[in-house]
Amino acid sequence: MSLLSAQQKGTFDYYLSGDYKRHRQDLVDVAKDAYQQVKAAFIKGNPDRSDCVIVLISGLLHSQRFIRILKAKVHLPISMRPMLADVMARYLLEVDWIEIES
Repeated sequence: MSLLSAQQKGTFDYYLSGDYKRHRQDLVDVAKDAYQQVKAAFIKGNPDRSDCVIVLISGLLHSQRFIRILKAKVHLPISMRPMLADVMARYLLEVDWIEIES
């Protein structure tokens, strides 16, 4: 099951796809850290993608790289930042999951 709705994918394509391409490794590193935090909380087994969404959103909103990406979008109101972090988190977990969990 996809973590991204069609509307979220459209939002990603419009606002974030270029930034993802330019800063992919930094963003994946944030996702790896979030995965490790979630994994530490699991007693048995490993978390799946959906278990990591909330922690990754928080990680992105505290990441210097992602904050710089958002600040460069001067036309966007600050109130859109959590929504864009949600979209980026879901995209990362959807596309880069194998690298994130390795």
